[in-house]
Amino acid sequence: MWIEIFRAGEHTDSAGVKRKFEVEFLDKIARRYNEEIEKTESSEAPLVKGHPSSDAPAYGWVERLARRGDRLVAKLKDVSPTIAEEIRRGLYKKVSASFYPDFLLRHVGLLGAAQPAVKGFREASFRDGETGASFVFSLEPGGGREERDLKKENDKLKERIAKLEKELEAERRERSRSELRQYAESLAGESGARIYPKQIDDLTDILTSARAL
Repeated sequence: MWIEIFRAGEHTDSAGVKRKFEVEFLDKIARRYNEEIEKTESSEAPLVKGHPSSDAPAYGWVERLARRGDRLVAKLKDVSPTIAEEIRRGLYKKVSASFYPDFLLRHVGLLGAAQPAVKGFREASFRDGETGASFVFSLEPGGGREERDLKKENDKLKERIAKLEKELEAERRERSRSELRQYAESLAGESGARIYPKQIDDLTDILTSARAL
């Protein structure tokens, strides 16, 4: 499951500090995180519930980060089935991305629903004395706006391809009919013609139908 957790632009963090984030910075965040979790599992950011300051319990983990357009998206793993279903149903209206001061992802917080009683998940560990910054964004169910935009683009592309295929088929039929008509006209135009001029259209129709079989 992929969800949007951050985006490029000017944002104000939980401490009231306004910052501007370029698209290139999202690449750095994703690359840094992915490199860290390859070194040690303890660097994985947990999926938590409630206020952005909540550190536990963990209801899932961020397997990796990636940039898609101007959005930073997180691929979640080991997500509680209850949480996954509630995300799909749109019970969480916002998501909080919390970072350490060096912008290593600390956790992803889901906001907007009561905390369920889910047990048995790995405990989250954090670097002592580092609070960093949190940013809250709207969370759209079903993969977020980026996924829906991609689906719309795919649908538009399919429609365009279908239209082009129809146009090509119509052009092919027209070209084929034109060739057959020229042949029919040659039969009427020869000395000792085998058909009359008034039969050209009928013969063209017959030959066109025969070729389509």
